[in-house]
Amino acid sequence: MNNTTLERLQVFTVLAIAAILRMAYPGITEFKADEARLYNLAYDLASGDNIPLHGIGSSIGLPNFPLSAWLYALPIWLWRHPYAPTLFTGLLNTLAVLACWSFARRYWGTRTAIISAFFFAVSPWAVIFSRKIWAQNLLPLFVLGWAITAVMTFAAGKRRAALTHGLLLGCIPQIHFSGLALLPISAVTALICRRRVAWGWLISGAAISTAVALPLAFHLGTHGLPALPSITAIPTQFLTDSMVYTWMLSAGINIHALAGSYAYIDYLQTAPDLSAVHWLWGGLIAFGCWRIIRTRYDRKTLPSLFVIAWLVAPAILLLAIPFPVYPHYFIVTFPAQYIIAALGASALLDKMTHPLHRATGWGMLVATGGMQVWALIALFQFLSIRATPGGFGAPLAMKLTAVESVRTAMHAGPATEVMIVGSGNDPSVDQFPAVYDALLHDTPHRFIDGSASAVLTTTHVIVLLQTDKQPSHQHYVDWSNRVTSIPLRIGEDYLKVMELPPLTTKIIPQTVFSPPNTLANGVKLLGFNPIHTQDTLRWELHWLAGITAKENYHFFNHLVDATGERVGQVDLAAFPADQWRHGDRVISFFSAPLTDRPEFIRVGMYTYPQIENVPVVDGSGRVVGQDVTAQWPSP
Repeated sequence: MNNTTLERLQVFTVLAIAAILRMAYPGITEFKADEARLYNLAYDLASGDNIPLHGIGSSIGLPNFPLSAWLYALPIWLWRHPYAPTLFTGLLNTLAVLACWSFARRYWGTRTAIISAFFFAVSPWAVIFSRKIWAQNLLPLFVLGWAITAVMTFAAGKRRAALTHGLLLGCIPQIHFSGLALLPISAVTALICRRRVAWGWLISGAAISTAVALPLAFHLGTHGLPALPSITAIPTQFLTDSMVYTWMLSAGINIHALAGSYAYIDYLQTAPDLSAVHWLWGGLIAFGCWRIIRTRYDRKTLPSLFVIAWLVAPAILLLAIPFPVYPHYFIVTFPAQYIIAALGASALLDKMTHPLHRATGWGMLVATGGMQVWALIALFQFLSIRATPGGFGAPLAMKLTAVESVRTAMHAGPATEVMIVGSGNDPSVDQFPAVYDALLHDTPHRFIDGSASAVLTTTHVIVLLQTDKQPSHQHYVDWSNRVTSIPLRIGEDYLKVMELPPLTTKIIPQTVFSPPNTLANGVKLLGFNPIHTQDTLRWELHWLAGITAKENYHFFNHLVDATGERVGQVDLAAFPADQWRHGDRVISFFSAPLTDRPEFIRVGMYTYPQIENVPVVDGSGRVVGQDVTAQWPSP
């Protein structure tokens, strides 16, 4: 086998490994709030419904640029399914492995190229960060383009490379703000090599990228800057994490964190001990850095020095950032550490003159990669079957099973909409509604916070219920005529898909409010059911929805004694008025610490945050009071 054929076989094998690790079994991926919101933005663009002017929110409080949503719109335009952008992420990251090989081969030779590509292909965090929809997961291929064009621009003075480099330099931070750490590297290198830089072309590329950023500027100019957290409230210990995270991502340490703060112990029993591998990879990176630093600077050594800056600069720059840092901020370092490690490994192989020793060296490198793959496969298998609270979310495939059950029920009967009942009712804030708002994007749906409300309609509906002991659970079980349970992972509650026929029978609460009991916004307060417990007062408020509006309404419940003295008060947000439909019957759940049994309850509604009372009106619309009152029944 000649050298060319061998090299092609090696490259093909490494790319196959990279592709399998990044794209196989796309159902074993997280799909939580961030992923869902980004998917929704991209879906709107792909379907022509809306052009997003901004991305999802960032950890520093500012919205991200819309570029990541624009990029994800391409695969969704081709296939309207969450697997499309998931596989797209994996594909771009597989191409990044190929780009790593090409970059390393051009400047350091075939052996360094194949070793760096292999390390990058099996790097645990590089794989983990390439298997789900996330803006920063798109970075590696674009960052490699930035690095390749940087060397061509600053070492060789290529004009087209300068144009591309300027464009990428401005666009990478628009994919994720962590890309800002690359700007000083390019700036310093440009100053050092200023005589060779095609400045006009470089500036032109940067100007084009500035134009790409204008939609976010327009959005912020229209809506104003959001309130940012005070930097004085950020603990100082966060400031040292950049070094730790750079080391963690480079060596593949702490992947067990995805199993959460409890289940990780069980995962570690299924995975090999990789301490020796982590130290070997770290040692190769350190040795590679030492080899580069001790060489004399000239145009030929510029690529090597640039790669060290690429690895080290983000960690140093983020030491001074006035916000907490997170591991994903250091995706921008991929695959600089593996090019450096490959240079160190190649130098060591050069010292192994005996064929047996050299074969042993190669065997050790391959074995370390195999151990990393073993740990990754064990991790993914664990995450797919075991609940991991505080870690990896329930796999996307399980959520899609529930969605398919919902759609099947919708197509089989006369249902008009889906009611998504779970924790929270605001997709912009709460995770459960955010996820199923995205997965049921083209299906009519509403959101109900199952811990606060239960809603029964006058039409046939399908309910997707998150069964985590919410007060609404039993009501939906009683109202439904068919229930399908969707299992999740071991240790997680089932999802339930229920078919609810129209409301045909009267539900009369135990205590009925006497007329007039209609509010100015059309809400009709029907009555309440007290629920007797030993240590807490609980009750269910029955009411009919009023006029659909954008107002935010809250209930107040005043518990009073026989003298009219207030002995307790509970205020709670009502089922959102923008989701009210004519005929909706709503049951809201309240509880209060046990006090002396009240004699009466007064119930009313007010707008929030204006705190303006919604008065009680009679049949002609005349204000007759500020609340309705009923006697609290004896136990």
